[in-house]
Amino acid sequence: MFVHLRLHSEFSVVDSTCRIDEVLKAAAKDGQPALGLTDLNNLFGGVKFYKEGRGKGVKPVLGAEINLEGLGGDQGVISRVALLV
Repeated sequence: MFVHLRLHSEFSVVDSTCRIDEVLKAAAKDGQPALGLTDLNNLFGGVKFYKEGRGKGVKPVLGAEINLEGLGGDQGVISRVALLV
């Protein structure tokens, strides 16, 4: 089973214009069992995503894509890490 685990929504202000309700409607129509929301540096859409996903029969996986500096000792280098709850 394949599940998309990297979705940015309208809550990733400069990264996406995807609306949570539209994405979940399409995922349900496509028969996807689950979907992961990983907005950039925030969890603002988490409650809406969770409620609407459950209502449409798509299991919501919550997370965030976080910018971190200095991973592996590389100062000044910013890395993006997806954290799933």
